[in-house]
Amino acid sequence: PPSVAAAGGDREALLAELDKLMREQETARHEFGALTHEYDAELSRADEAEAMVKAEEKAIEELQRSSHGARLASQAAAEDEGTWRELAGALARQQAEDAVAQEQLQASRQQELVRLRDALAERRREAKEQDAATERRRRLAADEQCMQLQAGLDFV
Repeated sequence: PPSVAAAGGDREALLAELDKLMREQETARHEFGALTHEYDAELSRADEAEAMVKAEEKAIEELQRSSHGARLASQAAAEDEGTWRELAGALARQQAEDAVAQEQLQASRQQELVRLRDALAERRREAKEQDAATERRRRLAADEQCMQLQAGLDFV
């Protein structure tokens, strides 16, 4: 019967088609396996890249914190420098004022010393004059006693 022959021919065609489909399926399975392997490798690289990005982000955050700390330290140092400069300026002004005051005090003391020396010289001169006057009075008194004694001796 032609239907059996047709069925037999169909069967062979179907078997050939099935064989072809199985080869294609095997090829597709190999390609799928290769693609899955490539996908896994790419996924692994993506995970590694993501881990590297996270590590870099952490490093960047650490650098930012460090930079912020350095910036704060720099600002504090600048403020300290300004304070020290102000103190140095105040000290220089104070030293200049002290030097002027010291010079004035020295001049005042020098004038006082000159005045005291002059006063001492005047007192010494006065003391000498008084000593000379006292000595004269004492001698006059002694001379007077001697004359009285001489007069008394002459009388006797």
